[in-house]
Amino acid sequence: MANELRVFTELDYSKSGRKLPVHDSFFADASGDEYTFQRQSVGTAAEEIDIGSDVGTKGLLYIKNLDASNYVLVGSRCYKLAWDNESVALTEGLKVTGGSSSATGWILYKTATDVILTDVNGTFTNNEALTDSGSGSVLVNGTISSVSPAFFAKLKAGESALVRVAGNDALMTVANSSACIVEYFLVED
Repeated sequence: MANELRVFTELDYSKSGRKLPVHDSFFADASGDEYTFQRQSVGTAAEEIDIGSDVGTKGLLYIKNLDASNYVLVGSRCYKLAWDNESVALTEGLKVTGGSSSATGWILYKTATDVILTDVNGTFTNNEALTDSGSGSVLVNGTISSVSPAFFAKLKAGESALVRVAGNDALMTVANSSACIVEYFLVED
């Protein structure tokens, strides 16, 4: 079956005599048949959104901040991997692959000693070659560790967002000054 989801968007901007209406709708396919619909209390330390065990590949996410005064950040888990022996510089935004482990991830940014990755699949091994999808190449120096999430959305009090989730990393959220309730609906892709 196709077109299991129908999405409507409406945004009307009006300020200082300027107006811009945006009204759109589209159908989306859901190749899986699982979803999760929940409310979760979110604290002031980054925490994982509980999507349960039934949803396989993440698809469309609708999330709403139900709080009356605080904002919530939404993002995905990130990882730090130390490196050394750079032969050709790694490039931010490219996919990296471990030479012996075949583990993969996407480079969010790079420092003089580490790469910060998202959408990590597999386990990188110490001293393996790490190459990007361009021509970058370094050696892994140690093991991967979880770091602060990369936040992609800020939901002010009462606001909501709809996004297609990219990658396999855990979805993370954090409230700015006190615990908030978020409501979310995630459909399997």
